Amino acid sequence: MNVIKKIISRLVWKLRLYRLAHFNKSKTISILTYHGVTEREVNDYCFVTEQDFEYQIKYLSRYFDVLPVDKAFDRNTNSKKPRAIITFDDGFYNNYEHAFPILKKYNVPAVIFLSTAFIDTDRSVWFCYVNEMIEKTVKSSIEWYGKRYSLLDEGEKLASNYEIQESIKRKKIEEIYQDLNLLSEKLEVEMQILSNQYRMLDSAAIEDMVDSGLIEFGAHTHNHVILTTACKDSSRDEILTSIEKVKNLTGKDCRYFAYPNGGTTDFSMEHKSMLKDAGIERSFSMIDGLSSIDDDMSAIKRLFVSSNFSHSKFSSVVHGY
Repeated sequence: MNVIKKIISRLVWKLRLYRLAHFNKSKTISILTYHGVTEREVNDYCFVTEQDFEYQIKYLSRYFDVLPVDKAFDRNTNSKKPRAIITFDDGFYNNYEHAFPILKKYNVPAVIFLSTAFIDTDRSVWFCYVNEMIEKTVKSSIEWYGKRYSLLDEGEKLASNYEIQESIKRKKIEEIYQDLNLLSEKLEVEMQILSNQYRMLDSAAIEDMVDSGLIEFGAHTHNHVILTTACKDSSRDEILTSIEKVKNLTGKDCRYFAYPNGGTTDFSMEHKSMLKDAGIERSFSMIDGLSSIDDDMSAIKRLFVSSNFSHSKFSSVVHGY
């Protein structure tokens, strides 16, 4: 069956028949994961440009019913098109500055998952410091845990950035910041956030988006911690603190959660139980694929939107190919 599906996928890709051959249109939900939307390209696959984002939202609003979370998962929702949900992880200010005006233009709803420790501060999520330091360094290469990484041009910086982040992200939070200090020494760049694209949301922006009726908010842990890297008590505190702060920031109950990194090894049954006990109704993973109203609501699949997507690649992914 998998071989047949691969053959069909290649044929659909080659002939660009995504819309006509949308995978299981009546039951699936295409849940897109964004992080940042920026004016210019950023040295990270997680950040898409305003221009690309507007194209993608325009495409989705034409060929999908882009719905709030509850409505998308409601069996009684009458959709003539495939369903889609827009999500953002982390809570960057650019979600408000660049993405929100586009969402309003096309009347497209979205949900933003907040790493609440950074809201109303001048700090940012750890990987933004890696981006900033690699972008600003004048070093042509560095040695990092036994491997040499070239930094001669933007393409090599992007590839090296990805690998360096992969080597760091599953460490305990205190070890991550030790590595950031080490990286700062090796790159000869001070570890500080200067670029506007890495700013995090503030209370005023969150309030404005809540008042619009288009944007919902969920929790994403307090310090952007991969839950399986923390002990039981710490992971529970990360979950509960973020849920409580989202409630305080929005004036609404926090009913949704997104797992940081969100792979199959990044959360456990124990974490699912913690979230259920805390009143979370739907938890979103980064396990790739179309979702369904029949799926496990404690590990909902999503589709990651990368900065290197062409228009045809985007169309292929959102239609399930």
